[in-house]
Amino acid sequence: MWTKLKMMTSKMVIKVADRMQVFPTPPFVCFCSLAPKTKGEELDHLMSLIKAGDVILTRWDRYVTSKAVPGFWSHCGIVSTKKKVIHAALEGVVEHHILDFLRVDQVMVLRLEGDETTAKHKKAIKNARAMIGKDYDFIFDGKDSKAVYCFELVARSYPQIEAKKRILAKDIIETPGFEIKHDSREWRKGG
Repeated sequence: MWTKLKMMTSKMVIKVADRMQVFPTPPFVCFCSLAPKTKGEELDHLMSLIKAGDVILTRWDRYVTSKAVPGFWSHCGIVSTKKKVIHAALEGVVEHHILDFLRVDQVMVLRLEGDETTAKHKKAIKNARAMIGKDYDFIFDGKDSKAVYCFELVARSYPQIEAKKRILAKDIIETPGFEIKHDSREWRKGG
């Protein structure tokens, strides 16, 4: 009973917070959408760079959920085809168009490099596809496979990532073999 109440409360709070944005001056919170910072030239660069099997980390700078998730990156998914990404969203694990997924403020692209990576990418995509339709994990329990959240989806798809109770973006970034192929923060500085 307590777990169900906890999940229902978490679900309600996350659904409301997911559409809230914080503005520092004057300090206030509103329900609104601003144009994403990821624009034309960067999108062109990303579309030429991204390959099936890549992991994309994203962030909306002013969304409350971005402030609530530990670390800089607040969401992620796995590129399944040149035009699709599999990720755990509020409606569950889904496959969305990559351009919709990239309508955010910040983007990082990670790629598993090394021996036999093509086979590992294909296996990760197969693992992610097997989770399509699962519920979203509103209590963020990385050890419970009945429902999944975004970072958990990536960890379950790539066994190289250590599975633990709470999986965060840093756990994926710091996994040996993953290389950063794009980081909006560096790209926009010209580096």
